[in-house]
Amino acid sequence: MGNPGPVGSRQITGTALYDAIYLACSEKLATEAGRKAIVIVTDAQDEGSKVRLEEAIEAAQRTDTVIHILLVADPRFGGNSGRGEQTRPGDWRANDIRSLGKKANGSF
Repeated sequence: MGNPGPVGSRQITGTALYDAIYLACSEKLATEAGRKAIVIVTDAQDEGSKVRLEEAIEAAQRTDTVIHILLVADPRFGGNSGRGEQTRPGDWRANDIRSLGKKANGSF
């Protein structure tokens, strides 16, 4: 069995977005030369990531990866409103996702 990494093999329900960014940068993009980019289409909800937002940002910075984020959400269906408030437990606030894009030299 391979190395389970920081995420392990636990059952996850929903989107572990911070984990996905961390793993993409640390395990897939770290060996690529030059500048890299990730485009994320998201409803801005992170469900059960083991790594924190700061760790995902650091992984992107360390591997010279730019992150561009396209927020796709409809507050009528429980998604993040994009105005910075939490609409239900587990929602990202718009400030968090803006911070991710900005600190990873990308866009929101």
